[in-house]
Amino acid sequence: MISKQTTAALLWVSSLQFILMEFIISATWTIPYSFNKNYISDLGAKYRGEFPPGSGSLVDSPQHVFMNASFILFGITCALGALLLRRSMRNAPYKILLNAITTCLVLTGIGVMLIGAFPEDVNLYGHLSGAVLQVLGSNTAFVLAGVWLLKSGHPATGAISIIAGIFSLCAFLVTGYVGFKGPLLGLYAGAWERMSVWTMIAWLSITGIFLVVKNIPRG
Repeated sequence: MISKQTTAALLWVSSLQFILMEFIISATWTIPYSFNKNYISDLGAKYRGEFPPGSGSLVDSPQHVFMNASFILFGITCALGALLLRRSMRNAPYKILLNAITTCLVLTGIGVMLIGAFPEDVNLYGHLSGAVLQVLGSNTAFVLAGVWLLKSGHPATGAISIIAGIFSLCAFLVTGYVGFKGPLLGLYAGAWERMSVWTMIAWLSITGIFLVVKNIPRG
């Protein structure tokens, strides 16, 4: 029987489906889609037209339903993986830290699900609320997980986790800046946003594998 820890790891590794869906859905657009200029959320936009209004940016994602389903699936696997992992580590040290990490990752998952449930051109406030939850939850979790790993005797992995959290947050902040001010270092909002989101996906996948391979203490 597969352990809770292994199941959690597989759920987190499955988040790679999200990147694959980006490429698949972008290929169905009736107009050119740019991974550099277009936001990820444009792939889930329901209607054809200019978005945001007055921006001059056109979106047309005929398979938006599948992209939004990918968002929701991503959120479910993130949150469920965190809960299963915490249950498998009942006897692990620093329980307060572990509980905080789990809470942050569950909030992250809820945020990603909200992004998929509320496409940007249908309910922008619901969409942005999900994005805020996802960003704050995930990056806080990365830093806290890094601290936990450092205290648990995994200094290199812990440092990488902290760096990933800081990098992902900075990339998100730059995304907002670039959205208003224009490209930075030749990169537009779509590229900077992907640095943030893809770092999250890489963290989940690599951390899931690490937890199993290193046999982190569990109950």
